[in-house]
Amino acid sequence: MASSSIISRHSFKSECYSLSFSKDTATPYFASSFADKSVKVWNLNDILVHSKGLEDVACTVPNATEIGPVDTQVCGNRLGVTSVDGSLKVFDLSSNAEGAIESKLVVDSNVMERPAAAEGDASSFELDPWKFCFNPSDNSQLVTG
Repeated sequence: MASSSIISRHSFKSECYSLSFSKDTATPYFASSFADKSVKVWNLNDILVHSKGLEDVACTVPNATEIGPVDTQVCGNRLGVTSVDGSLKVFDLSSNAEGAIESKLVVDSNVMERPAAAEGDASSFELDPWKFCFNPSDNSQLVTG
């Protein structure tokens, strides 16, 4: 029988692998990745200020990972997720007129163009993220390892 994560007495019917909280007060998001390859995103103001529960997911990103999630990070309006196959996906998050959060895929390491090697350079470009973090000063930059 598959296990299910329970956070604050709420069952998600899928195992939770990682969580992340945005430190940006303008976009106070909380994100979690699950074994079903989805990432769920909540607006912390909805939970802390407006007393909504975890069942009130603001955004579900289906197929956010390829095989299974490893790391999830949210920084400002950016959501990033790595998978056990070594892939990385980055999404832009934005609120629509109704207040729901929408996601747009902006980076998928599976389809990225690799930079051409300089003449005589035998090294290859290899992106193999496992854990990563966004630069808090500029969330368009990230560090992987």
